[in-house]
Amino acid sequence: FYVPVNGMHDYVKGAGGAFSAYADKMVKKSDRLCKHDHEGISVNLLGVTPLDFAYQKSYQKLSENLKAHGIMVNTVWAMDIGEEDYDRIEEADLNLVVSAAGLSMAMILREKLSMPYVIGTPLGEYTERIALRLNDAVKYDLSSLRPKEEAEALVRELKLSDDSYSLAYEMR
Repeated sequence: FYVPVNGMHDYVKGAGGAFSAYADKMVKKSDRLCKHDHEGISVNLLGVTPLDFAYQKSYQKLSENLKAHGIMVNTVWAMDIGEEDYDRIEEADLNLVVSAAGLSMAMILREKLSMPYVIGTPLGEYTERIALRLNDAVKYDLSSLRPKEEAEALVRELKLSDDSYSLAYEMR
């Protein structure tokens, strides 16, 4: 597959398009069962690109912060991703979208795998809030989350690319 880009748009179109194309073409619709062998929950980090997290330690800090709250990182899309990670995407309990580039992939994974997602960047004081939202998203039935259209409108309203700490999925 290919991603149609022409260099006239921001990186979200290209990076987000690549993530979406992968999820659309390579992830099969299924009734997945989480297969992790650890306590707590696990997440895929979506939208970790060199443009948002150029300094390697900055994106590693995301994993460290989540681990401090008992949340394991299953895969990181797309920094340091390896072939083995492609097959493990379904093993996470949910996705954490850390930049606008990962949002469309999260939406496709929610549709194909019924895998919920939370939007936010676990840095500083926001780490605890995001950890609570991740736990809530796993704990409650998916129907308790805002509908897709409402979340998309909130992401646009918050201009998520400018404010990566905003959470689009809040519990009702």
